[in-house]
Amino acid sequence: MRRTRVLMLLAACGMLATGLIAAGCGDDDDGGADIASTKDLKGLDVGVQDGTTGETYAKDETDASKVRGYPQGPDAVNALKNGQVDAVIIDEPVAVDAVEKQGGVEIVETIATDELYGIFFPPEYDSLREEFNTELAAMKEDGTLADLYDEYFPGVEPPDSVIDGTTEVEDDSGTGGPAGGDDLLVATDAPFPPFEIGEPPNVSGFDIDVMNEIADRLGSEVEYQNTSFETIFRDVAGERFDTAVAATTITPGRSNTVDFSDPYYEAQQALVVESG
Repeated sequence: MRRTRVLMLLAACGMLATGLIAAGCGDDDDGGADIASTKDLKGLDVGVQDGTTGETYAKDETDASKVRGYPQGPDAVNALKNGQVDAVIIDEPVAVDAVEKQGGVEIVETIATDELYGIFFPPEYDSLREEFNTELAAMKEDGTLADLYDEYFPGVEPPDSVIDGTTEVEDDSGTGGPAGGDDLLVATDAPFPPFEIGEPPNVSGFDIDVMNEIADRLGSEVEYQNTSFETIFRDVAGERFDTAVAATTITPGRSNTVDFSDPYYEAQQALVVESG
């Protein structure tokens, strides 16, 4: 009887030790502790914002087990902090803002994608787009755009790709839409700091300042309205809005739906994990 008890006790201790070892190994695999680059995402869950180039990159360029989309960029970061995903891929300035303002996360890799942002319009609003391009060019020339860079991205200057960049439009014969000086209904997708901070009507940020400066130069009043990034291109193409600004990368696919201004910002993507 005593021998049986001893054997049972030894067996129980062995099972406990095995369980502790297994638990310890599981802890090592949890979260982003071992993620140093996108090459380490195999078999893991990655958070992104729905409809973004970050989502496209995560699906096409990584071996993530699952790419989880969220309606807003901050939602993806919060999902990371809450342990719902192992990492997040998002625009680098947004990642930097999250590191500095929220904490609990860190950038482990900058993903060189060289994306150019543009303001966009319904395809028939060529006159309005050209007026925007004229004022945007003036902002680049007189240093106003550089001043806005310095305010939101200290130490960063507009690169040549932005200063000299232009956006080709296949058919620029459209005659519809408002003209400079008319009131403008502007779509955005907020929050997405530091580009969009807060939500309409109390929205600010780099994008908003760029839009407001152009509108002021045209003599236009602007009203901002929030819309989902997944539907914003369809909404603008359908002339529900006069224009849109939403930290939006100029891509061939999107250019099939809307027409973009010349670029005003260049961004990269970033891989974000939990701190520590």
